[in-house]
Amino acid sequence: VDAVATTPAFQGRGYGSEVMRRLAAHIDDYEIGCLETDRVGFYERLGFVVIEDLGAYKHMEWQTEAGN
Repeated sequence: VDAVATTPAFQGRGYGSEVMRRLAAHIDDYEIGCLETDRVGFYERLGFVVIEDLGAYKHMEWQTEAGN
């Protein structure tokens, strides 16, 4: 996934969150799970944590339920 965006008329309805939740449900099957974003709060709610502060952007990584 390169980017997640929702048309303004449909924002705030949970569509982007649902896409990312479904992706996160399968992400442990792969050796990936990081991103660079300026939308930290959105991704933190989905289980990503900041691992590096890059100024305007944060490098975030998916944390499994076990915390790994």
